[in-house]
Amino acid sequence: MNNKFLLAIIPLYFGFACTYPAMALNNLTNIKTEQKSLEENQIILADRKDKYRIRARQKEDEYRQKKRHELHERIDRRIKHEMDKPHNRSLPKAEKV
Repeated sequence: MNNKFLLAIIPLYFGFACTYPAMALNNLTNIKTEQKSLEENQIILADRKDKYRIRARQKEDEYRQKKRHELHERIDRRIKHEMDKPHNRSLPKAEKV
């Protein structure tokens, strides 16, 4: 073979031999970085879901408490109304609110 040809091929061979493992290592580190960021995103999403779930539970509790309060107010008004009727005058008069 021609010496010039070998002198041209040998650096190319060593260049590719060094470049491909470096590229493979770079791809491997990129994959690890992407996987780590995916795991972080999943943790963030799980935290958000928990926050939404907690907030929904709080709103539901507030709604139930409000409805319970309204029910007790209606019952109190009905009792007051019944106590103020003429046939119930002998019973103690309901407190004025």
